[in-house]
Amino acid sequence: MNSQTSHKLRMTYFINLKSFFVALLTISLLLSSKSFAVKIGGNGGIQQKKLSCPSNRLLTGIKALHSDSVEQIKLRCHKYDSNRKWVGNSHWSSYSGTTNPYPSRREKSLRCPTDKWVTKISGVTKQGVITSIKLTCSELNRVTVGRNKRVQATNSQDFLFGNQGTWRVHSCESRAYDSGAVESIFSKYGWKLDSVVPKCGHFKTKPATPTLLSPSFSHNQIKSIVASPQKAQFTARNRDGDYGEYCISELNKNQCIVRFSENHPNWHASPVEKTIPTSLQGKTLEWKMRNCKQSTPPNCSEWSSKTTFLVLPESTQINNLRRNQQLLSRNLLIKWKKSPLADSYRIMILDESERNIPSFYREPEMLDVPEKRQVIKMDRSRTSIRVNIDTRLSGTVKIRIAACKTVNGTGRQCHDSANLLPIKLPSKIKRKKGH
Repeated sequence: MNSQTSHKLRMTYFINLKSFFVALLTISLLLSSKSFAVKIGGNGGIQQKKLSCPSNRLLTGIKALHSDSVEQIKLRCHKYDSNRKWVGNSHWSSYSGTTNPYPSRREKSLRCPTDKWVTKISGVTKQGVITSIKLTCSELNRVTVGRNKRVQATNSQDFLFGNQGTWRVHSCESRAYDSGAVESIFSKYGWKLDSVVPKCGHFKTKPATPTLLSPSFSHNQIKSIVASPQKAQFTARNRDGDYGEYCISELNKNQCIVRFSENHPNWHASPVEKTIPTSLQGKTLEWKMRNCKQSTPPNCSEWSSKTTFLVLPESTQINNLRRNQQLLSRNLLIKWKKSPLADSYRIMILDESERNIPSFYREPEMLDVPEKRQVIKMDRSRTSIRVNIDTRLSGTVKIRIAACKTVNGTGRQCHDSANLLPIKLPSKIKRKKGH
């Protein structure tokens, strides 16, 4: 083998190797994409036509004119609402077309059941033309897609006339939250329908409007939040899209004094957490929220109704007692630092047997319970009080203080100190007989 022949062989090898890697890269890109066009049919067709659903409609069926194979098709489309249900009557496109001067008039239809959409088209090709078509219909409402993440086909329409031949499938299903359905078909034809290339579309409606749960004066329990350094929690129902926009404003004002965006939590009932500035402590405010999808520009729902809540006043601490201090008397002086925005205080003394430690966030939890807890109530002017500890409490008691504020002129919401302070009570002295 001479050098010239050897050089040609090496060049042929590298060209073939390059072609292989280009093909491999192309296949990899196709497989990694969420949805790509699949041609169903052969390579013939002297005419072409695009069949499309009108704006805000997606495919729900196909009607075919046929002989021994498909000659023409037209699309059945429906409008959709915010829950991806059908709205109004169906809309039919025109037929794709044929060059046959004596076209067939034999019709057959494939139609999805109510409120289901064509998410997959399968086609069978024989001798270069489409001989049969199959539709897969799926329910694509928010609950189904949000729970399963991947759309599951819930109904399949049979092939028009059997499935013998070479078949291909175009699918609009994906692992994305917003899986779509077919919205148009590009066709090529002669006497028969040679090929179709479906295209996927997506629901273009706004996300659903959320409903706020807490904090809210109308909530049974959670009417308030804490400010920095702790994180406040916001919960809502009917979350939709990818994330929520939150707006906190002063009463009866539209300007947001705190505005932030957070991705929706994985579990629909989980709260979203946010650190609130201490400058808002003690204030009664409003908040609202809207759901949004990741897009450019963002696609967001209407704002929810506003709800009112309280930012708790700064907590305070007992500052004249130490942990595990031994008392000589049940008559105890308690002092604390003033919380500037509180309108009252509550001190709770718990028996050592008490394991269910209540929070101070609701007034019903601030009541005496015989042999378990003693509650002392004071107005805002006080920063100290002398207490006679209930004789039914024994051993090492636990003391906690909370700074409170009235909500709606009735109940109170309170910000408790972070730690329970253990204090040892004096031992009971048994009297000797005869004394």
